Amino acid sequence: VTVLARLLNEQPAPPSSVQPNLPPDSPIEKICLKMLAKNKSDRYGSMTEVLADVIPLFGQAPVPVAPPKPSLFNAISKFFKRPPAIPGLMKTR
Repeated sequence: VTVLARLLNEQPAPPSSVQPNLPPDSPIEKICLKMLAKNKSDRYGSMTEVLADVIPLFGQAPVPVAPPKPSLFNAISKFFKRPPAIPGLMKTR
């Protein structure tokens, strides 16, 4: 219960206290703390706002994003649409 109470009531530790190579008040620390803010109005309102702060950290190059994983439905559908490995297996006697 004390862990839950701490999560609800205490501010998170700044990333620089956990990662000594990260300078305090760095842009990354500010972004992390804004994402973890307790008060909803202090957090980012959308991913567009997050990207507006994150993209300048990488210059103007786009941030690489992993392609979305296909859903289970799409994977099963793709499996059944493929041709059989051995056509003779599909024949019935």
